[in-house]
Amino acid sequence: MSERLQDVERHVPATPDDATRSVPIAELEATEESLRHFLELIRLLDERGVLRLLSDLLEDNEELVRVSVDWLSRPENVRAIQNLRALARAVQEIDPAKLETVATSMARAVDRAADVPVEGERRGAFAVLRQLGEPDVNRGFRVFLEFLRSLGQSGAPPPGK
Repeated sequence: MSERLQDVERHVPATPDDATRSVPIAELEATEESLRHFLELIRLLDERGVLRLLSDLLEDNEELVRVSVDWLSRPENVRAIQNLRALARAVQEIDPAKLETVATSMARAVDRAADVPVEGERRGAFAVLRQLGEPDVNRGFRVFLEFLRSLGQSGAPPPGK
C-alpha cells in the first residue's frame, strides 16, 4: 500500500546561497549566458517544427532511428561528416562578396564551356599562345596562376623556416 502524503519525508532543496557559495561569479555568468543561448536554440527549433519532428521520429519510428544510427556509425559516413565540417570551417573564412564573384564567374564559364562543340578546329601551341594576348583570356590566366600560387604556398613552410 502506498504511503500517505503526510508520512513521506520531505527533502528541502538547497537555498540559492548554498548552491552558489563555492562557484565563482564569472562562472555563474558564463553558465547563465550559455543557458540563455541554449534556450534560444530550443525556441528556434520549436518554432521551425524541428523539435516536433524529432520527437515524432523518436516516438513513432524506431526503424528510422535504427537506420540513421547505423548510417552514422559507418566509417565512410563519419569521414564524410568530418569532411563537411572541414569545408564549412574553410568556407567561413571566405569573404562572401568575393565568393559570389568567383562563383558567378565559374557558373558563366561552365555555361559557355558547355556550348563549345566537342569537335572543331584544332588549335596548335602558337594559337593558344596568341590567345593569351586577348584581355579576357589573359585575365583568366592570371587568376588561375594566382590560385595555383596560393595553393602551392598553403603547404609550404612559412618564409625563413
